[in-house]
Amino acid sequence: MEEKDKPITKEEAFSAKAKNLFFKAWNDSVISQLIATALLILVPILLTALFQFLEVNSISEFFLTLLSIKIKLSMLLLFSILLLTGYFIYLRYQKKKTKTIKNILRTKVGNYRVGDLNNILVTTYIEAPVNVKPVLGVDQLDLLTLLRIFIPAFSTGVSHDHPGLDGFYMYYKLGPKLISYGICKLVPSLDNDSPSNINSYDIIISDDGLKFFALIESLDRIENKEHYDNQFNEMKKKAEKIK
Repeated sequence: MEEKDKPITKEEAFSAKAKNLFFKAWNDSVISQLIATALLILVPILLTALFQFLEVNSISEFFLTLLSIKIKLSMLLLFSILLLTGYFIYLRYQKKKTKTIKNILRTKVGNYRVGDLNNILVTTYIEAPVNVKPVLGVDQLDLLTLLRIFIPAFSTGVSHDHPGLDGFYMYYKLGPKLISYGICKLVPSLDNDSPSNINSYDIIISDDGLKFFALIESLDRIENKEHYDNQFNEMKKKAEKIK
């Protein structure tokens, strides 16, 4: 059996989970600030200990000297207050963020809750558009990704003779799927009076579809706030260079 085909061990799984939790905490803006505050407090103490070590003749003498250092009660109290304040700020931030996310996921859109409909779209795959396959290197895409790609077209309406390969794909493959979940709907075509379009219908995004899309966009920006903040700052810097 090749190395890559060997099943992952329990120890490896635990190590990977711990690593992911560490990086998740490290990338969190609030936790990173708490870590920075703790370092600002601990660095002077460690430097003091280091200088103390350089002044003694042996390691044992260093530890005896270090243990004899008297730390004022006021310093310990200040340190404890800072840690507790940071902890409660973090808890409040997380509670507010979690509450907002839960409210969005529980919001009813048509016959579904946002969270349920999001899961359905993310886990339902159909054939990818012909022009997308070579670009992304995939044969199938989930409905939520496809909705993000084609929502501009569905916002204005897609007719049965919509130009290009995308038109055929949206009207006959993607559109019916989105209609079945209430995201899109059929409306009489604007050029219904022409001989070639008698009794024809366009596929357009529904009110529930617009509401759903707005909510998942809000959810995405809440969960990935740091990413969008960085994007905004980069765009701002580019704009300032142009001026």
